[in-house]
Amino acid sequence: MSALDEKIAFLKARLDEDERFAKRATEGPWTVDIHGNRYSIRSPWRQMIDDGGNEVPGGRTNNEVAAGFTYVDGAHDNVYFIARFDSARALAEIAAKRSIINMAEKVESMARAIGSEWGLTDDDVEGQDIIDEMLQVYAEHPDFQEGWRS
Repeated sequence: MSALDEKIAFLKARLDEDERFAKRATEGPWTVDIHGNRYSIRSPWRQMIDDGGNEVPGGRTNNEVAAGFTYVDGAHDNVYFIARFDSARALAEIAAKRSIINMAEKVESMARAIGSEWGLTDDDVEGQDIIDEMLQVYAEHPDFQEGWRS
């Protein structure tokens, strides 16, 4: 396995982990309710379903994703930040990152196929650089290799 293949495998494994967490989280988008020091992050209104999988007539609910009290300056900003990065956004970002990885692999493959004809070196190929930048998000992961740090 090449160094690039190792990096891509690492990235894909991290995205798979992120996706598992996002899919287990309450479905987004999330909204914020703040009343004084009390906050609540909620998911959208949904039709209530009974144990048999049938809609409950007139039954609608929304889930409280998180709730608590804020006593620290700037805590409301934290609440809005958390709500902004809900599971729906996380899943969209994961899909976009996978697409970028696929594009980088194609760039790398095409450059290697024609590189010798055009006199390209590894430094001329941008696919590797894209992957190297994406790796930095996971620099604190235990499987991250120090040689990957930029």
